[in-house]
Amino acid sequence: MLEFDPVKRLQTMREVLNHPALFAASRQANDAEVER
Repeated sequence: MLEFDPVKRLQTMREVLNHPALFAASRQANDAEVER
């Protein structure tokens, strides 16, 4: 099970937001789920 670490989660979010390609990929994945 993944342990919930708010600090680590924020750090990961920041890393994703700093990577436009990753951010775009996650946006596309979210859009695909919404359309379904």
